[in-house]
Amino acid sequence: MSNSTPKKTNTDTFKPILGARFSGHPLNPDFPVDFTEKWSPPNKPIQGLFYHDSFELGLCHEGSGVLILDNKAIPYKAGDICAIRQFDSHFHIGTKNTKTVWSFIYFDPVRLLKAALKDPELADTSGLAAPNLNPILSSSEHPKIEQVYLIFYNELLKKTKGYHDASVSLASIFLTLLNRIKTSSLKLSFNVYGEDMNRIAPVLFYIGKYYSGELSVNNLSMLCGMSTRNFTRKFTEVTGKPPMIYVNEIRIAMAKTELLSTNKKIIEIAFDNGFASISNFGKSFIKQTGFSPRHFKKNNTQQ
Repeated sequence: MSNSTPKKTNTDTFKPILGARFSGHPLNPDFPVDFTEKWSPPNKPIQGLFYHDSFELGLCHEGSGVLILDNKAIPYKAGDICAIRQFDSHFHIGTKNTKTVWSFIYFDPVRLLKAALKDPELADTSGLAAPNLNPILSSSEHPKIEQVYLIFYNELLKKTKGYHDASVSLASIFLTLLNRIKTSSLKLSFNVYGEDMNRIAPVLFYIGKYYSGELSVNNLSMLCGMSTRNFTRKFTEVTGKPPMIYVNEIRIAMAKTELLSTNKKIIEIAFDNGFASISNFGKSFIKQTGFSPRHFKKNNTQQ
């Protein structure tokens, strides 16, 4: 083992969205690892984005839904793994009327691996985010990552002899695998939106809960106390897309999870996710995915 010290990440660059809530997992300085056995997205209005001061790994054991990470909506289903950097603001939306269950592992890469890595760059997780790496990974495409997660999780759960050393090795393997599959070596800065994000945060929270209802730019702008013109401009500056396009992306993301994880009819999924007609749903779906809902389900459902 090398005694070289990994390059420290400047915590001053970790600036979560204003108004986002810290969800802490106090980590033992001598063994900075924690885990959660079973967690489900709350069945109540979303109060805000969350962030952690540790690297978060998760496995969806049951159900489906969408991860909202900053301004992106990423569908997930049972068997998918999430990898979320320290201080990345996020929240989960579970598919309606479906039980969704996750387990999570939290650890501080720098403190946990400082004496174990020959390549100290592995402890720098700043590049493990979009566009370098999708935060939701399919276990069917990345079976080794799922295997390592389950071994890591079971070591923490059972606490058998030597689990500290095993955890260090498994965290190192996990980060190595993530770095191998990322699409580039670009080091990303952490998103800092400041007051602009704080102004539109209530709308993001509202959309996350009521995406299937009747939403309009006028009603959404009222949540921020802004004119529709100023709201549309500010929302587009922060998220990179106009409000109703963002709403549509959330709706399509949720529809994708239902297509792959339920036996609902396509017309039911369309109405359940806020589309006024099957025709409107089909056009929006094709525009975003390149496939009709039927072909998307057929191409992505394992036989």
